[in-house]
Amino acid sequence: VIHGSSYYTIVDGPTWTLAEVNAITLGGNLVTVNSEEENNFLVESIGGGFWIGFTDAQEEGKWQWSSGSESTYANWADAQPNNGINPDSGRTQNYAWIHPHFSGKWDDHWDQHDWYNPLSGTSRGIAEVPLAYFSISDLTIEEGEKGAVTISRTGGTQSSQTLTLTTSDGTAIVGDDYGRKNKTLTFAAGETSKTVNIVSKEDSLIEGDETF
Repeated sequence: VIHGSSYYTIVDGPTWTLAEVNAITLGGNLVTVNSEEENNFLVESIGGGFWIGFTDAQEEGKWQWSSGSESTYANWADAQPNNGINPDSGRTQNYAWIHPHFSGKWDDHWDQHDWYNPLSGTSRGIAEVPLAYFSISDLTIEEGEKGAVTISRTGGTQSSQTLTLTTSDGTAIVGDDYGRKNKTLTFAAGETSKTVNIVSKEDSLIEGDETF
C-alpha cells in the first residue's frame, strides 16, 4: 500500500534481523512509525502481528528506529517494553512488533518467532520504502544542433530502478525535425541523475519554434 511518501509491503523474517535485511534489499527499512495516524493506518490496512523497525539491541532501554529517524512517537501496550528473557535461549526482548491482540499497541520480543506459541512473536515485518520521483529538464536548441536533458531522481534512491525514456511528437515531427529516442535507463542504488543526448534535424524551411 502507499501512504504519504512511502510504499509499505510485508517482508518475511522469520526473525526481526532477517526481516530488516529483506526491507533493506527493497530500498527501505522496517517501518518507522511517526504518529498515531500512521500507526492506525498500518493496523487498518495491513493488520497487526508484524515486526516494526524499533529496537534497543544496541543499548538496552534506548529504543531507536532502524532507519535512523529520530524517535518521536511510541505506542507501547501496558507494562511494555518489559525486556523479558527467553527461557530456552536466554535472549532478551530487543525488538518491537505490533501485537495482533493489543488494539494496535506494541510489544517487545526476542529476535525469533516461537512456533509453539502463535501469539508470541512474529515471522514477518512491515517494510517502508520511500517513493522515488523523477523529473526531466527542459532543453532549447537551434535546428540542427544537439544537446542533453537531465533526468533526476529524488526521494527513495537506495534501490535500483529502470525507466523507459520515449520521445513523442508535439509540433515537431520525428524524422523530419528530431531523432527518435526510445531508451532504457537504469538508476543504480544511490544514483540520482542521468543525461541523455537529444539531436535535432536541420532543413531549408523557415519555421518558428517547435516542440516534442
